[in-house]
Amino acid sequence: MLLYFVQELTEEMMAAVEDALELAVLEPDEYREYAREIGDLRAYIGFTSRLGIGFASEGMFYWYDLESPWYETLAELMEELEMSSMSFAKGSAEEDEGNPPMGNFYSNN
Repeated sequence: MLLYFVQELTEEMMAAVEDALELAVLEPDEYREYAREIGDLRAYIGFTSRLGIGFASEGMFYWYDLESPWYETLAELMEELEMSSMSFAKGSAEEDEGNPPMGNFYSNN
């Protein structure tokens, strides 16, 4: 038995990266650089980004996984953007510690 896995770069995946760019807190120059890189990677929509092949032999399962270099770049870019978003959210939470939210406020007036 031979198992295989193929993943193509889709429009939805690129939309997720673009959403992460919008949520990231970046300087204007950084934003433009990330936007340019994302625009360059759009050329790969429809191309195979990951390929995996596996088989069992003598009680062991072997798996070979291969990613294209441009997909590795895309994954790193997505990780950087998510880290930028999380560091901003963490900073906002730390600033709010001294000022508790006004949630669950109820008045009988």
